Amino acid sequence: MRIFKNQISLTLIAAIVFIHFTPVSILGFPLTLAPFAILVFLLTHFKLSIHRNVLYLFILLIFAPIIIYIVFIVLGGWSEPLEFMTTYLLWIYAVFGMMLSLFSKPRIISDHSKDFITALLIVVLFSVAQVLFVKLFSSALLYQPFGDFSYMGGGGLISENLVRAPGLFLEPSFNAFIMFFLASVIVMKNPRIKGNILILVLSGIGVLVTTSIIGVVSILGLIFFLSLNLIVKKNKVLFYVFILLSIAVLITLNDFLFTLDRFNEINTEGTSGYWRLIAPLIITSEVLFQYPLGVPFGHMQDFIIPLGILHGGSVGSTLDNGMYVLLFYFGWLGVYFVLWMFYMFVKEIYHRNIRGMVFWWFVIFSLQFSGGIFLPEYMFFLLLVIYQYRNVARFELYKT
Repeated sequence: MRIFKNQISLTLIAAIVFIHFTPVSILGFPLTLAPFAILVFLLTHFKLSIHRNVLYLFILLIFAPIIIYIVFIVLGGWSEPLEFMTTYLLWIYAVFGMMLSLFSKPRIISDHSKDFITALLIVVLFSVAQVLFVKLFSSALLYQPFGDFSYMGGGGLISENLVRAPGLFLEPSFNAFIMFFLASVIVMKNPRIKGNILILVLSGIGVLVTTSIIGVVSILGLIFFLSLNLIVKKNKVLFYVFILLSIAVLITLNDFLFTLDRFNEINTEGTSGYWRLIAPLIITSEVLFQYPLGVPFGHMQDFIIPLGILHGGSVGSTLDNGMYVLLFYFGWLGVYFVLWMFYMFVKEIYHRNIRGMVFWWFVIFSLQFSGGIFLPEYMFFLLLVIYQYRNVARFELYKT
């Protein structure tokens, strides 16, 4: 049994660290280790059986995109069946994994916190080494460590004034996402700031060398929620005072933040800030007005390009925010789902459940890193977070 657990641990660490290793491409689509990692994790950790009532939900989620597609065509939309099927297959695989991880009984109850700590050490140390090699030796030797097997050619940014660490992954923002994920699942076991100072410092250093603003904010959020547990103890009044003071500080800092170049760029079309924050509002408002149930899978570029919104030096064609992707593909149903997630988050705050706050903070904020939320490379980490929340915390997500 111990040998079996060690094999699972090594496999899990390897899957996290080498998630963007791409041994083969099929019809131009890079095939990473993620879909295989999901399958292995589900087979080893869950009994792969769900209650009949949950099966009805599974069927509904599988057929919902087809219904949206039909309604879209009836309302005068264009048909892209091949593009639809490509994204739809990813959706089916994602729903399959989500349903099992949420509602299937666990095959084993295992704490992978040590595995996550090991993975975090590897990811952060390699990222720091990348930056040091550039700063000290003007060498990009550690960039694209997988060479020809790098996911979509690898990533990273090296310029005269800025060095960003993609680590072992496609780009710096995904590297920051991995660190955020690892910090979240580690502190979820024992959500106390005193016992997680080294983890928070390590992950904080890691996201700093990626220079990802979203990564920095995500780690600051973790520190904030863990601080609640330390500050308020059993004093409910002090808890709400702390929340109100935090909101007041954010409002006070608002004008200051938007005088900074990085934040001020959101008012300028064509900048990355504008595309990440303002453009999605324009795009999704058009969707909600024209197609209340959403635009079918695979039709994103054909809908966005005619809007003519600049992204850099050309017209933008995709959404880089997973929350807006949900609104784009599912319309007002997506709005309801997003509001439900925030409700669950606020509910955990009200009940002062620090572990629940950390969980929903990850679920909501992880959507901000990328628009590729149906990809196995994102779903794998979401399944791991759900597993940690259900089995280490000893209560099931769908009962909360």
